[in-house]
Amino acid sequence: MSVLLVTETKADTDRFRTALQSGGDGPCDVRVLGSIEALLQEKGTREQGDASPSQACSTVAVVDWDMLRSYGEGRGQSPLALEDDIPYPVLVLIRAEGEAEHCCPAERQALRWGAQDCWYWHELLETGGAAIARDLEKAIERYQRIKHLHQARAQAHHEASFLRSVVEANPTLMAVKDGAGKYVVVNSALALLYGTTPAQMIGCREIEINPNEAQARLHEREEQKVLQDGQQRETVQEPYKDSAGTIRWIQSVRQPLLNSQGDAQWVLVVMNDVTARQAAEHALWVQAERSRLLGQMTQAVHGPFELSEILKTAAQQVRQFLEVDRVMVYSLQPPSGEGELRAIDVARGAEIEPEVEPQLLAMYQSWSGEQGQQLGIDDPAVVGFPSWRSLHQGVHRWAAGETRQTASAETESLALAQLERLKVRSLLVVPILAGAYFLQEAQGSGNRAIALEGETAIEPPLGAARTVPGTIPGTIPVPGTVTGDEEPDEFQCSGVWGWLVAHQCRAERPWSQWEYVFLRNLAEQLSIAIQQATLYNRLGQVNRRLAELATVDGLTGIPNRRLFDQTLQQEWQRGRRLREPLALMVADIDFFKAYNDHYGHLAGDDCLQQVAQTLAAVAKRSTDLAFRYGGEEFAIILPNTHLQGAIAVAQQILDVLWDAALDHAYSKVARQVTLSLGLTSMVPGRRQRPGSLIQRADQALFMAKEAGRNRAIALDAQLSENTPVQVLHPQTKQNRIPTRLPHSS
Repeated sequence: MSVLLVTETKADTDRFRTALQSGGDGPCDVRVLGSIEALLQEKGTREQGDASPSQACSTVAVVDWDMLRSYGEGRGQSPLALEDDIPYPVLVLIRAEGEAEHCCPAERQALRWGAQDCWYWHELLETGGAAIARDLEKAIERYQRIKHLHQARAQAHHEASFLRSVVEANPTLMAVKDGAGKYVVVNSALALLYGTTPAQMIGCREIEINPNEAQARLHEREEQKVLQDGQQRETVQEPYKDSAGTIRWIQSVRQPLLNSQGDAQWVLVVMNDVTARQAAEHALWVQAERSRLLGQMTQAVHGPFELSEILKTAAQQVRQFLEVDRVMVYSLQPPSGEGELRAIDVARGAEIEPEVEPQLLAMYQSWSGEQGQQLGIDDPAVVGFPSWRSLHQGVHRWAAGETRQTASAETESLALAQLERLKVRSLLVVPILAGAYFLQEAQGSGNRAIALEGETAIEPPLGAARTVPGTIPGTIPVPGTVTGDEEPDEFQCSGVWGWLVAHQCRAERPWSQWEYVFLRNLAEQLSIAIQQATLYNRLGQVNRRLAELATVDGLTGIPNRRLFDQTLQQEWQRGRRLREPLALMVADIDFFKAYNDHYGHLAGDDCLQQVAQTLAAVAKRSTDLAFRYGGEEFAIILPNTHLQGAIAVAQQILDVLWDAALDHAYSKVARQVTLSLGLTSMVPGRRQRPGSLIQRADQALFMAKEAGRNRAIALDAQLSENTPVQVLHPQTKQNRIPTRLPHSS
């Protein structure tokens, strides 16, 4: 053990050593320091490494009270700071002779300044060395405990400061509540939510801070459950109103904090502000929903192939999706450029039927082109007017531009009157571009929006076709012309095909940016659908024309042998299914080779045409068809016709051709063109084929030729019966006599 004795007199040193060594158990090193400064200097020497830690832990400083008092009073502060200035336990020696009344105050002051214990000289001299050594050891032990306690406190203070810094710097809203629901720890993020400070929240309950009393009470009940069962509680999302009145969505977790006994004593509340995430998720959902709706509308628009159905579906879908009062689809009719109302869909209360006002159509076209020009392009753009005031300004600008400052007031008043009649308060114009825009490769991407005095326009895709100077505004002529009675091609012009116009009548409406983009995309799909419908219609016309060319005889203009075979097969199947009779008549021009040889083939072609037209004219029913069977042969199919009906038709053919009196000087029958006909009728049977009907009619025709030509012979359906049912001649008296028809159908 090492003792540092701080005293100014040698007598005190001798007295201390004598008392220490009397009855002592072991050696004790006593060094004498003459001042407090020397003691403090001793501390510096040991800090430089002159003494080992074990020596420092077994050293005790014994200081004379008078020196300690004079040092402290001269500086106005304690000369002893155990953890800082002197790293040893300090014992103070107080002189009791003549100062008994001051002993207790001196002892209290010494202990207050940091001394471990106080000794009195008169007691020290009476105490043996063993007792003094024990007191010194106790002082060292007590000092070490105090030092460890100070170190633990310092460590705890450091850790607490670190945790407070972490909690304070954390953007997450955090707090700790005790069992009474009072805040023990609060970070600034949570305090900012309520517009206060952490210091003001400490010691308060949430019900005193949260303006939503029901929400605060619910939280306190949840926290009591956490303390009772020790289980974590989570709240997915709940709204909080911050100090600015803004609703913020918070996701919170409450979990217990245990004390040293393992009991849940506090509740840790961690709250995450998910407002931005919820807004992002909502935006993604809205975008996905819009994409889904655009897909549905696109599918609905592309569904029908009839143009009228496409436009009607588009108007209905747009009105329902935007929840507007009226949607109309106008088109420009090429090549004149006149407008036409093609489709309309209105909500209840907005049933005013708009007319095709040329002024409004010209205004729509001017608006679209004007916005496009201000964007530096010739393409039209989507234009919207959110209020009647902005709409009035747009009409005024259009009227002034159209009339070049002359009579603009009259033009403006007329347009405004038309809009007033339709009760329009907000208006949206979506140009529908012609197909040429989408048949060219687009350069770049994206739709840009601009705002001009309360109006917003969307630029069409970059790289679209541009207008050509000198053409009808908004159109570009393309190869192809309209002739005769053909319908004009919907996409004969590129540029503006027409407009989709939306009216809001109940109140003014600010059009959203996404609505412009959405409608622009829909207009592109609508344009493609219109083009597809137009191409489909043209394809149908071409197919019908091809079918006609394949089934119509090019010379006579009546159906050919190919269509005859198809029609006979169809009617045969139908007659067999319905048990209806089917009549067939075959005819041959008498001595037609002689006609060609003497009159020429051109005259022969003309003769064939006149005979064909005669046969077609006699077959009056829609189901009756005359065919060119081959060369100078013809055939007539008469569905659902008995033999007597076919006989009547044959008689009419003979009479009409005889009345036509077509010259044929080289005929061996008459001086005019005549026919030989064979006819029959039967109900198709299951085991029969259409060839049996043809065979019977050919047999009748052969008999007519063998009998002298210029006549018609009707045979019964039975192939074994070759007796004519009736023989007909043109304009002869025997034809006027009723004849019984034994085997007629």
